Amino acid sequence: MGREIGFFKSFQFKCQGNLEWTANAVIYAQSKGIPIINFSGGGSSGLTALQTAISSYEGLFVVAAGNDDNNNENSPRYPAYYTSANIISVGASDKNDNRSNWNGFSNLWGLFGSAKSNFGATTVDIFAPGTDILSMVPGNKYR
Repeated sequence: MGREIGFFKSFQFKCQGNLEWTANAVIYAQSKGIPIINFSGGGSSGLTALQTAISSYEGLFVVAAGNDDNNNENSPRYPAYYTSANIISVGASDKNDNRSNWNGFSNLWGLFGSAKSNFGATTVDIFAPGTDILSMVPGNKYR
């Protein structure tokens, strides 16, 4: 049996939005039987509604650990900091299995000035390639 991919927009361009929208997207995904959510966002403050939605979600919730060069145990990044059993928090690594470093990198949205992937012995579950990854950019091109 094949699976479909669903896209749920809970943030606008330049990451403007709020975690309440994300909580609603999790609830919607649950209602549609979506087995895995990949959420590449978050913030420095949590939201009870999002924590409840993730805890109630019957699927796997994969979340970015963050890109602030912080130990998530000392400076929590939500929702990666939540302790729900269905969360996998993913940090970014380079080709040498070091934490990704975007020092001086300016992406399409101008989000990174000087940052590395976040880390944490109990708050980041795994690291995956996050540097030198081809991505779609406007004009049907890869970069």
